[in-house]
Amino acid sequence: MHTGHGVLVVTILVLSACSDGSEAPRLKVPVLVDSSGITPAVNDLGWRVELSRAHVVLSNFEFTTEGETHASLWRGLADLIVPRAFAHPGHLAGGEVIGELPGRFVFDWVADDGQELGQAELIAGRYQGLNFSFGSESAAPFGGASFYLEGIAEKDDLSIAFSGAITLDPAVKMVGAPFELELEGGGSLEVGLQLLSVDPSEGDTAFDHLDFGALDIDGDGILEIAPTSTAHNILRRNLQAHDHYRALEL
Repeated sequence: MHTGHGVLVVTILVLSACSDGSEAPRLKVPVLVDSSGITPAVNDLGWRVELSRAHVVLSNFEFTTEGETHASLWRGLADLIVPRAFAHPGHLAGGEVIGELPGRFVFDWVADDGQELGQAELIAGRYQGLNFSFGSESAAPFGGASFYLEGIAEKDDLSIAFSGAITLDPAVKMVGAPFELELEGGGSLEVGLQLLSVDPSEGDTAFDHLDFGALDIDGDGILEIAPTSTAHNILRRNLQAHDHYRALEL
């Protein structure tokens, strides 16, 4: 088991064969947890939400291309290494897998910024997408969930401290988050993995559709999100989407 914190850094390992029969360089790239995407966000109901804790369990990172580079030569090999995913469509769903970081990773996306999760093995070429799966953890604070969140939601003169363990379906892969990288055979780099409070493309937040005031029924300013609640299901849907994840060169 690999356990890292905050930023996902990838050391690049390039594995491709070119059309003239020569083998492209293999690179190992460190993958780090990058917390810079977790920012205060105002949701669609006017609540300003800021996370103070974002524990997560993820597994088996895949780095993809649209197929313009090495697609025909590496289709068979990529399918052997990591079978292609056909889960819900993302920005670049359906791309060829030409890099991977296998394993199970448990970290806090807020507290563990800059921690290395492992070294990804990447084929030289143009990268455009990221896929991964969700895991679960029985130990506290997860209680069998994939995410454990804590934060503050504020609106007008109200301030509500919220927390909750969010269970995501491990059978539904997150597919098609953006990852823009032109990888050549030499040099060194690091790759950061981000959780995004706000989708930079469409402006929606990971907390949209949550009315924290209405959810705090007893009005004590403390909200614990129950596993079977509507709030849990909203966060589950938001956090499963590709909109709120990104990999990038650091």
